[in-house]
Amino acid sequence: MTRALLQWAVMVVAMFAFSSLAQAEQRPIRILMLHPLSGPAKATSDQWVLGARFAAEQANARGGVIGRKIELISEDSQLKPDVAVSKAQKYLLEGNADIILGAGSNIVKPLQDLTKQYNILLVMAAHSDDETGKNFTSNAIRPTWNTSMIARALIAYAAKHTSFKKFYLVNQDYAYGHDFGVALKKEIARLIPNAQIVGEDYHPLMSKDLSSIVTKIKNSGADAILSSDWGLDISVLLRQRLDLGVKAVVMGNALSDWAVIRENPDAVIGNIAVDSYFSTVNTKESKSYLADWQKWYKGSDYPEPTSVASREYIGISFVIEGIRKAGSVELNKLIPAFEGLRMMSVNGEVYMRACDHQLIMPLPIATIANKTPPYFGPATIMPASEVMIEEEAIDNPRCKRK
Repeated sequence: MTRALLQWAVMVVAMFAFSSLAQAEQRPIRILMLHPLSGPAKATSDQWVLGARFAAEQANARGGVIGRKIELISEDSQLKPDVAVSKAQKYLLEGNADIILGAGSNIVKPLQDLTKQYNILLVMAAHSDDETGKNFTSNAIRPTWNTSMIARALIAYAAKHTSFKKFYLVNQDYAYGHDFGVALKKEIARLIPNAQIVGEDYHPLMSKDLSSIVTKIKNSGADAILSSDWGLDISVLLRQRLDLGVKAVVMGNALSDWAVIRENPDAVIGNIAVDSYFSTVNTKESKSYLADWQKWYKGSDYPEPTSVASREYIGISFVIEGIRKAGSVELNKLIPAFEGLRMMSVNGEVYMRACDHQLIMPLPIATIANKTPPYFGPATIMPASEVMIEEEAIDNPRCKRK
């Protein structure tokens, strides 16, 4: 090859490379969301997706971020790790995903491994403590609450606003449920030292009958049932509690799910929910969010933003703010942008702790008061400073370095 021909070939390759880069920068920023969009978790996942899409639509209406639109791609993970990894790998191999979002503690770990190989950001929409603790990977962030934060919020609320002294713990038999049980016992001992744990049970996911456990609760004399159960399990627990005449109040995060309330209108009243948001939160940001949602989704099945939808709304809004700050979707620019990032959200200011990439946020708690929207009574906001877990208590070496 002559020198002139070689120079020409190099120039052509450079032109193609520049053209490909330019095309990539012009196309939308693609976030692949892996939720369980079928089976018992579908109603909950539909709300997750709705909240995420609202955040993206708001950003796109303002012109997008770093000159690009946000495109959300939803795929059904079936809540199976192998299915989630296979679908994520397909998009990554084709170069059709810039960021991966994984929902569910059981699928996050394999997605952490996969996205680390591809040097791409993983957004964890899952709550087990281990995800930002002992299983921490530097390419992943969790822009939502973790199990210990929810447990601390519930027990702090019980200590300040109720006379409950006898607690019964009911949780699903997997990492999230066991984490919740451990955290609850720790917080009860710390905040209500004269309280009793009168029973504790763990059961298989998506159980159709919990009557034996509910009977034990009735016989225990419990004031409150503390549960992280979600999906079919929380509905079964609520219905059988009503059928067997159990007076103990149920406290948990899945009670915030509109699908659960609509399925069990007589069984939910008077129980206490905790989550990322309730429409009865009385902040300037909440009122603006509520008004915007009602304009966008007027006449839909969700005329108000649900708590479940708001988890993903807050998460995607935070991701978009991180992209804005980084000016890029490249991992080596995104991670420094996220670490320490602060923004105003629907309940007040949130920020991401640098050592474990955990979002620190206020958490509202409310009693289910109505069978129609708004389902909840006035919300009590537990401040971020009160629900955050201290760095030295995190099972993550990065948080213990001083």
